[in-house]
Amino acid sequence: AVLGWAAADRGDDMKLTPIVCQYCNGFAELVPADIMYPRRNDLQGKSFYRCTPCDAHVGCHPGSYTPLGSLANKPLRAARIATHEKFDQLWHGGAMPRWAAYKWLRSMMDMSRDECHIGLFSESDCTRAIEHVDAYLAKHSRTHAKARLYGKPRCQRDSDSAQGASS
Repeated sequence: AVLGWAAADRGDDMKLTPIVCQYCNGFAELVPADIMYPRRNDLQGKSFYRCTPCDAHVGCHPGSYTPLGSLANKPLRAARIATHEKFDQLWHGGAMPRWAAYKWLRSMMDMSRDECHIGLFSESDCTRAIEHVDAYLAKHSRTHAKARLYGKPRCQRDSDSAQGASS
């Protein structure tokens, strides 16, 4: 393992930034997936930043050493996983396209585009996001269930009708 440095592309130059653990202020180390998850063949070739004393880690974007978010300890990792599972229902379930789901979440969380990444969320951010998604799904569940009966999510049907009306 080596000391973890994230490369941030800032135009013409590449700036290396150390990955600092928010729990202990120590430096994270860059480790391959087979060290982190020896039984997960699906993760081969991927990299992670890890702070061993805090049991905090974060994966890297495919083919790079850029972290997907911030280091997370076990409770925060569990909260982020739960948040993604809930949030992904919006766009996997056809309630809205993925880009619109993220735009909606940004507005509900009052966050900028750069801030609104589940991989950067705190535990309280995760709780808030889940509450917002639950409220949306409860309010719109009938509408989206009807749309699925007709084979298209409502947002797609509305878009199709608008295009037909304008033709």
